[in-house]
Amino acid sequence: MKKPASKLLSIVFLAVLLLAACRPVIPTALPITLVPTRTVSPGEALAAAASQAALAKKLGISAESIEIQKIEPGLWPDSCLGLGGPDESCAQVISSGYLVTLLVDGQTYAYRTNLDGKVVRLVTAQGEIPAHVSASILALADSLTVDPATITLVSTESVEWPNACLGVESPDIACAEVITPGYRLLLSVSGVTYEMHTNQDGSQVVQVGPVNNPNDLPVVILISQDAQGGCEQIVVTNSGAGSAACDDTPEIKSFPGMQRPVELATWMARFAPFEVSGADGSLKFDGRGAQVAELEEQRALIAWTRLALMDVSGLPTNPTAGLVIDWRRTGGFAGVCNRLMIYESGFAYARDCEQIALGQALLPLEHLKLLYNWRDALASTLITASDNVTDGFNYELQFNGAGTKNPDDTIKQAMLVLAAQLYTILVQ
Repeated sequence: MKKPASKLLSIVFLAVLLLAACRPVIPTALPITLVPTRTVSPGEALAAAASQAALAKKLGISAESIEIQKIEPGLWPDSCLGLGGPDESCAQVISSGYLVTLLVDGQTYAYRTNLDGKVVRLVTAQGEIPAHVSASILALADSLTVDPATITLVSTESVEWPNACLGVESPDIACAEVITPGYRLLLSVSGVTYEMHTNQDGSQVVQVGPVNNPNDLPVVILISQDAQGGCEQIVVTNSGAGSAACDDTPEIKSFPGMQRPVELATWMARFAPFEVSGADGSLKFDGRGAQVAELEEQRALIAWTRLALMDVSGLPTNPTAGLVIDWRRTGGFAGVCNRLMIYESGFAYARDCEQIALGQALLPLEHLKLLYNWRDALASTLITASDNVTDGFNYELQFNGAGTKNPDDTIKQAMLVLAAQLYTILVQ
């Protein structure tokens, strides 16, 4: 029998108290517990309340008697949410908001709202944004962590892709060699244009990456100086990376795939430009976002920059370079095999054990702080665990630390919880 959730919560709560007390090994409290039940955002709450009120007025009933079935993000083709009348003047701009599904006496009603619930429309069969456009905008917004309303459609064209991967091949993914009708789209956000590929109905979307600037200007410049007076610079652009002595010009070599360009797009969309320097070098970043990069995020960008250079070096790939946590879960009734890899670059990757990509994300600041505290203070270790039940799961976590202190059982449990939660989030 599996352990009850209350017992696991107690373990995690105890881990928080003990980790907070074990300074300086873990100077920050564990910022996670179990995967939380999804909470309603303020915008969703406003949209639901506005939709309930509109339907209550329409039917002449109390809002409390109306059940909220579902709240989903949506994109509408104009300021009237695609539901304007023939005499209305609707601004032709893509409007983001919510689709709220309500239930009354077995009858379902759907309402569209804007983000703050001030515009509410009962759904009728009128104009829609094409599915492939809507899906691409939402996918890019999710990837870059930006509001869909800030993304502009530049162009869309019909394409017959040469394979089921929509023309974007990767060594990790096997592509069926079958002609797949779909679309190529260009989307713009914060002055950067991104290419997206979709199938015909928008159910499959692949982010190709930012379209290269004609001048391919540097986005990241990392300068490292050593005690002997040596100086090296690494330059990363939208299309590649290169290195040279500080008094020379690096040769930019193209990235071998789309992983690094997509990750660079995430950095650019999230963080504002910054430049920091110290005795051993400097870091300059030309971002397009609004968020100020904290010390841990700057450290993650430095580690990411070094990995990006390794990708274009032409040397054999070392998949463990910069790898801090490698977690695997195997077994279960269906014989699953899950893997999560967390790198010092701040990126976490969910895979199956055949290395098929399932999801990736740049860690939030609180997780970066925890990751670096572990890496700096703790020694490398292999952690194993089991559910100890028939058809249960077995867990293995390889932690690569740079410290000397061996992690105790409480810290090991915290690592397992962190990995399991991140994997669940990435594959949702």
